[in-house]
Amino acid sequence: MNRIQARTIWTIEMIGWTFAGVLMLLILLPITKKIYQFPFLFSNLWFIGVFITLVRWLFLLPYSFFARVQWLKALMMVGCIPLFLYTLRQFKAFNEYINDEGLQSFMYHLTNMGQESMEPYIRSEMTFFAVATLMTTVVFFFRLLISIWRYHNKGTV
Repeated sequence: MNRIQARTIWTIEMIGWTFAGVLMLLILLPITKKIYQFPFLFSNLWFIGVFITLVRWLFLLPYSFFARVQWLKALMMVGCIPLFLYTLRQFKAFNEYINDEGLQSFMYHLTNMGQESMEPYIRSEMTFFAVATLMTTVVFFFRLLISIWRYHNKGTV
């Protein structure tokens, strides 16, 4: 790989990370604007960030910095397992909290109308990104497996 290709790959990677950061801020803006202490902010950032990054790598794997580094792809495959389990544990904690305490426990300062508008947003946004992250992690595992197979048998990514 020459310098121009390496620079292009790292430029694509930086654009992807910037896009992920901006999208995370836009998605979490309604929550952070209205709720002072959202107990699942880190989990929410995790779900959104991992989902966006893995989807980007799924479709743009040939243009990623690890496209031709087989040991790193194998390591990332192994990393998909704890990634999946951690995401599942965080999603389970969120569901247990809303079933036991309810979302109103940290939205007590909002009016009833404010709570009624925020509750479905928080519930659906967290559920969507958690499930999407879980599914993407599984698909990414197999995408890496196929990529390793292609590299060894066909010489492509």
